[in-house]
Amino acid sequence: MIDTRTPDTPERWAVGMALVRPSRDLQAESYSQELIAGLDEAVARAGGSFLVKIVPDEASERATYEQWAKDGRIHSVVIEEFTVSDTRRALLEELGFGITVLGDVDLAGDHSAIWNDHAAAVDLAMRSLYDLGHRAIARVSGPDHFQHSRVRSAAFFEVGAALGIHVQEALGDYSRRSGARATRELLASAPPPTAIVYDNDLMALGGLEVIEAEGLRVPEDVSVVAWDDSVRCQMSIPPLAALSHDVREIGRSAGEAAARERAGEIVREESPRPVFLTRGSVAPPSA
Repeated sequence: MIDTRTPDTPERWAVGMALVRPSRDLQAESYSQELIAGLDEAVARAGGSFLVKIVPDEASERATYEQWAKDGRIHSVVIEEFTVSDTRRALLEELGFGITVLGDVDLAGDHSAIWNDHAAAVDLAMRSLYDLGHRAIARVSGPDHFQHSRVRSAAFFEVGAALGIHVQEALGDYSRRSGARATRELLASAPPPTAIVYDNDLMALGGLEVIEAEGLRVPEDVSVVAWDDSVRCQMSIPPLAALSHDVREIGRSAGEAAARERAGEIVREESPRPVFLTRGSVAPPSA
């Protein structure tokens, strides 16, 4: 549940987070829900309040930070999903906020960072599929203006080259519809993939629908893997294999880092690495 409470007085410690999401997407996105829950839990445990605001675009996000600075109610801000030309950290520094970065250490400057090893996660997914016998693996990525999408893409092609297999990639935007569109594109390629890794669960579900609509079987003809595990993955038919990230723990770590930053401590911490969950959507290729 999103905590929309604001502090009772300007003196009370509070952490804020502005998420650029259409509200309908947030309701469907398990990652954000788990992240928010973990943040709220850790900040409350440290005696603070947590406020998350959903905004439609980057301009609204910047305006939110400026309003928070004017109000004086938010003291520390958590930021994630860095773009290639991201300027938010500089703005937050100018506005005088404490900052906790959910991203690579080199994006954090002099601030705290909780980071994922995206390259290691890509390696895990691809080697798991390789060990099953797959030699044509595709990836449906998130938007390529995000830093983490580019890191994952680079790792995908590097691991493919190291394994000596055919790899290809199609671009998505995290929506179910984009997963479906990208899957049609990949299935029409030569050679078509025998396994596809999707950058989130919604795109994987969209891809599953297209694969079945094309008369192909999952997992006999095409194996499907989602980057994030979710209830939707578990309830899908067949259940979707996934990289299981402890997203709530990532949120807790960020909330704890914000609390420690308030005391003058800079935290640099790698989040727990994911586990590959083998479910009914993956199997050795049939041919």
